[in-house]
Amino acid sequence: MDNLARAIQVGDAAGTVRAALDALNAGATIDALYLSGVRAALVNYDYETPAPRLPHGIPALNAVYYLVDWLEPDDHCLGVVQGLAYLALDRAFYLKGRQTVPRTPASSTPEALRRELLVAAEHGDLAGADGALLALVEAGASRQVLYRTLLEAAAGDLGGFGHELIAGQHLVEVAEVLPDVEVFAALRPALHFVTAFGDHAAARQSLAFAQTANLGDPAATNTQRPAPGAMLTWAERFLSDAPLPTVATMLRQGLSLMSVLDAIVVAAAETLTQGSGTRRREVHNLTYAHAARRAVQLVGQHDPVAVLFVLQAARFLSGFAPPRSLLPLTDAAPTPQALAARVVRQASRHGFKAVEAALVEAGEVGPALAPYLLRAAAVFLDAAGGQTTVLGAFQTTLRATG
Repeated sequence: MDNLARAIQVGDAAGTVRAALDALNAGATIDALYLSGVRAALVNYDYETPAPRLPHGIPALNAVYYLVDWLEPDDHCLGVVQGLAYLALDRAFYLKGRQTVPRTPASSTPEALRRELLVAAEHGDLAGADGALLALVEAGASRQVLYRTLLEAAAGDLGGFGHELIAGQHLVEVAEVLPDVEVFAALRPALHFVTAFGDHAAARQSLAFAQTANLGDPAATNTQRPAPGAMLTWAERFLSDAPLPTVATMLRQGLSLMSVLDAIVVAAAETLTQGSGTRRREVHNLTYAHAARRAVQLVGQHDPVAVLFVLQAARFLSGFAPPRSLLPLTDAAPTPQALAARVVRQASRHGFKAVEAALVEAGEVGPALAPYLLRAAAVFLDAAGGQTTVLGAFQTTLRATG
């Protein structure tokens, strides 16, 4: 695994593929490759300096790693190897190793440190945000407190295609499989990205709306999830009406936050289906809505910050000039397994994240609504096209090893 880590850290994508295939031939597991890759990527990153492309490597690798339930073992290997190559490309284009030195925070209690981190992130204070996160970790704050704080900061911004929350969600999932001593290293890149590029005006507006509309109690206690037909009506409301009042109306009618998210993700999928060009703009509607659901799941629906994630997802959706109605389902939707097998051969960073989001969300919304998610993923893959350059090397290795 040393060769793999070195190849990633010097930005050698071809060498990363060779090292990963060598490791597989020597008996390494996919789990071991994934852990080695993310650990290498978390060393000496730089998420603070503008670059030709955004750092999608860790989120893409994380997404394809979690496609395991829909992929044959060889296809899962192929996808993870491609994800590892993206880590090296990030290093070459973006991760230069210049890092802010954490500043010792003024606070000491966990809640005060939490607030200090959020304020520092909002004001672009990298050293302050970094120091508060490190102090929280060293004080023994629980994983839930750490994740809640990071995701609350990440949800503050709706610019930059929503990458702050999307990347935050994936880096939290990376942290989940790492020991406590590595949790700071896993969360720090997401926090730097949020702090360096975020503008938190949208979050302030959403929180003010939630308070004025008294959404806290219903958001924490509602449990109703309507029938699929009613949910399609709500999805079309999100495509045509003001987003925040629509959330408020749903909550006042007793629907749960998860039901609100069901409607948002179906609407987000539709913007992808009906989008234009390569659909790279609209794909973020889907991945952002999925990140919002994962954030709610991580903090718990009862947590007051959960409603922020849902309101921000609704606002984000409305910012992409979506269609006004859902297209009827005509052809049979592709299977999740077919979509997963297809994306590892096409291998686009956004494709990995979009397909994983679509498949997970298809399970969340249930079989009647799942075809809207699966259709959207297929439409995106049609637009993205291409074939991974890793496939040839991977197939050659498979033939050579029998």
